[in-house]
Amino acid sequence: MGFAKTEAGRQEIEARTRRLPTALRSILLMVDGQRSDAELRSLIEGLKAPPDALEQLLDMGLIADTWNLATGKPVARATASAPASADLAAALPAAAVASPSADAPVAVSDAVAVAAPAVQAVARTSTVPAATPDAAGEYRWLYDRMSGAVGRYLGLKGYFLQLKVERCTDVASLQLVLPDLEIALRKARGDAFTEQWLEETRQPVSS
Repeated sequence: MGFAKTEAGRQEIEARTRRLPTALRSILLMVDGQRSDAELRSLIEGLKAPPDALEQLLDMGLIADTWNLATGKPVARATASAPASADLAAALPAAAVASPSADAPVAVSDAVAVAAPAVQAVARTSTVPAATPDAAGEYRWLYDRMSGAVGRYLGLKGYFLQLKVERCTDVASLQLVLPDLEIALRKARGDAFTEQWLEETRQPVSS
């Protein structure tokens, strides 16, 4: 089983209305519809988040298991009310995440349960900007490719890259982040792998 952000979860990433504790927000950020339950729980330990972090996010309606999203079942067990005031000025401190050195081994396994296309489409609906169907499709394709690569190949090292990807709302902004992802992939997987990944990723967008 895996988990994906709900619309409420995606809004929380952008607005911080619930004022989540840093560790809990970090786990919400890493839930991308691609990491398995086991991988997310490994991240929970690495980020020193509460052991029941996933359950807390489920109860707040910020994430849902991918089976529920794919079948249209209720996406959360409960919905918690948001605080009356937003803390938009609260910035995520870099020290919140133990950032490994470039030479440190990746903590997350490459064996990732890939979410169904229906899950990925539902997960990004709330942030796809008004555009033609073709443009929306390009955005979803590029987002899924980039988010998937961060989850599969970078582990905790990709935390801040994942944050950049989450903030992108169109193809142009995703393409601005692509060079950073390319550098990270070259370090983690090598030049040959990265060149192939880039070719496969850019082809549908440029066609």
